[in-house]
Amino acid sequence: MNYEWVEVYKAPDHVEAELVRGLLEASGIPVVTEARGAQALPFLLGPARVGGHISIRVPPEHAQAAREVLAAREEPSWPSGPGGGNGER
Repeated sequence: MNYEWVEVYKAPDHVEAELVRGLLEASGIPVVTEARGAQALPFLLGPARVGGHISIRVPPEHAQAAREVLAAREEPSWPSGPGGGNGER
């Protein structure tokens, strides 16, 4: 590999980094992760969010596809109250 991998996502912790890694790898995209800042020392600082991030990197030729996969992932929408959360009774 004579090229530099491209960062496509910054995860706040190792759990989210592994979820994103799994999503991209399931789509056939090679992934490497690199802890930055205080996240590089989780064994010393514990599981709390302590600053820094986990850089998610892919080969340049997969960067666009990775961004599309990440953009397409949907966050769950939780009802905010009785009746589905639309405020009507």
